[in-house]
Amino acid sequence: MQQKKRPVLTDEFIAAVAHEIRNPLSSVKMNLQVFSRSLAAMSSGKEVSIPNLQEHLRVALKSLEHLERIVNDIMDVSRPEVLEFASESMADVIEASLLLAENDLAVKGVRVVKNIGALPKVEVDARRMEQALLNIFLNGIHAMKKGGRLMINAGERDGIVSIVIEDDGKGMPPEVLSRVFEPFFTTSPEGTGLGLTLTKRLIEQEDGTISIESELGKGTRVTVMLPCRRKRRAADDDNGHEKDTDNR
Repeated sequence: MQQKKRPVLTDEFIAAVAHEIRNPLSSVKMNLQVFSRSLAAMSSGKEVSIPNLQEHLRVALKSLEHLERIVNDIMDVSRPEVLEFASESMADVIEASLLLAENDLAVKGVRVVKNIGALPKVEVDARRMEQALLNIFLNGIHAMKKGGRLMINAGERDGIVSIVIEDDGKGMPPEVLSRVFEPFFTTSPEGTGLGLTLTKRLIEQEDGTISIESELGKGTRVTVMLPCRRKRRAADDDNGHEKDTDNR
């Protein structure tokens, strides 16, 4: 088990949080104000449209759900991590992540095409790696508006496991691709823009790497590389630096 230090929240990150929260919070306030005025009008005998009341309440609730997602993602990004490493089957981790995406796959009409070779066990925190892969799967699924294929190819070479996830989605232009790991950057009105930020951090904590290739109109390919044996980090020294030793 390895205790991770609490990340330092920069002024820029705090400002970005405030910016992201402001819009849904304003929406909640405005719609509840209209709802409150309508109730007051009803109590004084005036005629009020019930469907309009329901719509204002629906929008307020949807904005609150968006706020909740933002807060949950911020907590995931900013909380200190306690990682539980064990020797795990990456094939099992991939399958567990796909199971978590089952409902989204069905709703979007996406077919999974798998080519998973004989994979060795890898030293990972299985729960966190499942979350990282799930984030990648969901991004690919939601990029396919009219169904398609989510292709997963996994194999091992020279002690490195590679997992390549491709989708038939709309792809991304270069200006979007260059910013996908930035906190709060998203092109989806439903997203918080923290999913890939968190995914990259999780994979790097496993001593792995993640890269993304995409072309507008041709889909996206995400490549995750994980060493079968990670480096064991000793306790932080007095200066807060980590010492690396080979895990043999």
